[in-house]
Order: sequence, then C-alpha cells, then structure tokens
Amino acid sequence: MLGELSWLPGYLKEAIQDPGEDLEPLLNTVLVFARVRTSTLQNMRSWQKVSRLAKKLNKAAEAVGTTSHKIELVRRGPKTFFVTCSNSPRFNWNLSLTHHDVGKNLDYFAAGHVQSEPISAECTVYYLEKTTFEELLGERVFIDYLKDDTKGDLFTYNLQRETLFNSTMKNLALDYRFKCLTLWPDTLQSIPSIMAQTNPPSTQWWDDNCFFINFGLPGILLHTKFAFYGWETNYSRYWPLIQETFEFMLKYKRHDYWYTSSETGTAFWDSMENTFRQVKTIGEGNLDPTTTEFQEAYAKIREQFDGLSKIVDDSSIACTTKAPVRQRRPHASNLFSRLAYKVLFVRETLSLQVFHRNRLSPRIQSEGIEYPTSGDEDAFQWFK
Repeated sequence: MLGELSWLPGYLKEAIQDPGEDLEPLLNTVLVFARVRTSTLQNMRSWQKVSRLAKKLNKAAEAVGTTSHKIELVRRGPKTFFVTCSNSPRFNWNLSLTHHDVGKNLDYFAAGHVQSEPISAECTVYYLEKTTFEELLGERVFIDYLKDDTKGDLFTYNLQRETLFNSTMKNLALDYRFKCLTLWPDTLQSIPSIMAQTNPPSTQWWDDNCFFINFGLPGILLHTKFAFYGWETNYSRYWPLIQETFEFMLKYKRHDYWYTSSETGTAFWDSMENTFRQVKTIGEGNLDPTTTEFQEAYAKIREQFDGLSKIVDDSSIACTTKAPVRQRRPHASNLFSRLAYKVLFVRETLSLQVFHRNRLSPRIQSEGIEYPTSGDEDAFQWFK
C-alpha cells in the first residue's frame, strides 16, 4: 500500500498550515488508518479537513484491496465525531457511551478516569509531536487507582505506544515524531532548582522535562510559537544561554503581560517570539561557544532581553480596553442542541439496527484498571 500513499507526505505538509489546529486531527486520522489507534475523537470544526483526508486514504486502501484499513467518520454528540476503521473489532458503536466506553475507544490506559468529588490526585499523560510541540493526545490517570504493579504497566504501555506511533510515521515516510511524557504532581516543582544548577542535567532528565520547561510552569504562556528549546537542542553545550533564557521566561513570558497594556501588545510579543526563535536556532546549531560569532549572537540576544524586560518594568501593565460582553441566550441554544442531537440519535439508531447490526456485537477490549463511578456516567447525557 505504501506506493499508493506516496502523496501523503506532501498532502500533510500542505494541509497542516496551522499546527495548533490542523496537526492533531490529521495525524490521528493517519494513525487510525494504520490500525495503531482504535479511534480518535474530534470536534466538528475538523470535519471537513478530516473527511477530505479520509476519502483519499480510503481510495488508496481500495486500490490495493486492503478494505480493513478503510475508515469512516462516526457522529457521537452534537459537537464531536469519532474516526475509526469501518471493520474495527475494538470500536464500541453504541450510541449511549459512558466516559469509560469513550476512553476504551480511544485506547486509554485509564479509561473512565473522569474527575468528580472529592478531587483525586492525578498524573497526566501527554503524547507530543517533537518538532511543533503540539499535543497529539492525552489522558489523566488517578493515582489512587495505580497499584505498584500497574505503575510499571503504565510506563510500559506508553513506551510501546510511543514506539508504535513513531515506527508508523517512519514506515509512511512521514517526518513527524512523538514523545510520551507523564506529568506527576511533583514534576514541576524540581524544574527551577535544576535549571539553576551550574552543571546541565542528564540527557534522560532533559528528554523527559524539556517540554515542561517551555510550557508547564504556572503562569507561563502555553503558545508553542514561543518555544525556545526542545529535544533537538544541544542544551549542555549552550547551558548558560539556556539558563538565561529560562530566567527571562519566568519573569516575562507570562499571562500577566499578555496584551495587558499598550506597551505589551503585538510588537512586544512579536519581538519576544523572534528572540526565542534565535535562541532555538543557536541551540540546535553547531556554533562553537568560544567563537566571536557566538559571542556576538549571545550579546544581541541579551540586548533584546534587556529591551523587552525594560518595556514590562516601565509599563503600567493595565488593560487599556475591555472587550464588550456578548449577551447570550443559553436556554434557546441548549434547546436547539438537544433537539438536533435527538434527531441524530434516532437516525443513528435506525442505521445500527437495520443496516449494521453486526456492530452491536461484543467488542474485543482489554479490562483495564479500576475507575471511579463517574466513569459510568453517560458521556453525552447533557444533550439527551
């Protein structure tokens, strides 16, 4: 089939114009098509872009007679849809799905871990695309339900899944690569002290934490365009520059200053983005830190940091304008959403009962770990 998919790298490169919007739904659709994911759950705003890709993928599958890879879009809820293989033995086609059912459809390790009262301690699992820093998928895992043996199972499961996703990208001649990270309750607490050390941390620590250095700390903007180092950074070689950039980020790349005054507007953030891009370029390059070229580049970045920090320190940091408050009529909107979903529910029920009764047979799914009673609540109950 690979010959029939020779168009895929170019198609994705053109289709993913905005990684923050386009990358996650399209790459997840490819993973479903490759049968390494049971399904992906997407917002309706992605319907058209996913549908176009699905048609092209299905055409390639038909060309070589591998119909088991054919995918379809399955509406569930008024604002979401699954992408799954038409003949998947694992996908639960029922219309009434609990949070646990949805989690099993998405291959979660901890399906059904939906927050309820009292609040439980949790870790969060992220699968990230390593070049763009965009999240491919994620799930929460309540620590109270993790036994000593299942902690090891969680690590093994995510490692195997990461390896499978990356090998799939490689086999399809795609340049995207993924990294699975687990954010534990105490993960972020150690980062500032380690970043302040004279000697750089271990390669393993950097591999597991460089994303959180950019985006995970409280109050720091999450926009990926402000990333200044990552997995390709030669952090040990440029450690002083990395540390200085990190300290600047802690003080100034904050929600507190996001368009909060006339001084911290578009020009300010565009300048910061450009400076961070320079840092990232140096970190991923091979300049000798002892050369004049590097020292001049370093001095220029310091000068830009000084200018940006002075803008913040000298500004009033007060909102100059306030967006008008939109008046909403939630009752009418909610009523329409419920009505539309009921029509969809009836139509899909008839389709399953008349044309696809085989999809109502028991699914092949692993048992998984225990989950709270909130996991048995209807995932789409609000709309019924």
